[in-house]
Amino acid sequence: MRSIRQSLVTAALLGSFALALAGCATTVTGNGALPTPTLTQVPYASPSATAGPQVQLTVHLANCEHCYVIAYHAKRGTALSSDTGIVAAVVQNGVAHLTLFKSDTRGLALAVKNIPDAYGAKVGVPYVVMGFGGRPDGSTVSAAAAVGEKTGSWCWAGTDAAAFDINVSSARYTVSGSPNHIISFWASPSLVVPVKATNITQLYKGGIGLASAPYCD
Repeated sequence: MRSIRQSLVTAALLGSFALALAGCATTVTGNGALPTPTLTQVPYASPSATAGPQVQLTVHLANCEHCYVIAYHAKRGTALSSDTGIVAAVVQNGVAHLTLFKSDTRGLALAVKNIPDAYGAKVGVPYVVMGFGGRPDGSTVSAAAAVGEKTGSWCWAGTDAAAFDINVSSARYTVSGSPNHIISFWASPSLVVPVKATNITQLYKGGIGLASAPYCD
């Protein structure tokens, strides 16, 4: 039942995301590279809180210029939404900026779309691995180490800080089958993740791909 509900939610959210980007000068097509688009961060109304302390979240992501970083509140299984659509930011000069309620970072997941050269996940949409099952929080993880990890989590325990930086590493692979251009994203240093078996999933090439909205217990 949960998977059916999440699939419906995902379809609706992707439609909202397309509408939110309709004002951009360039049309988004698949995962192709874009000229520099315009995507404005706007105040949003959270279902869990209409006001409260906020955090300035800075996502550092090299080699993914003009990618979209999309914020999901995985405890609700839905994308955080603004008055004009899904809360997201464009990676420009290796950085994406998001302004979120601190309460919404508890259970936060980050998806990455519009990846250059048609790279993606083996299944579904690529998400950032916030922490690996076999490594302690705060671990610095190289590409060689990440590809050997078997389990990880898309779910972040969150922060009470006024500003927080997430450093995201990535690695690209060409594999057999379809799709054959695979990209993995992971936080390094790794972040604190809620320790529950339901928040841990199997990885492929050290990365996570989800066909439905993420959920975090």
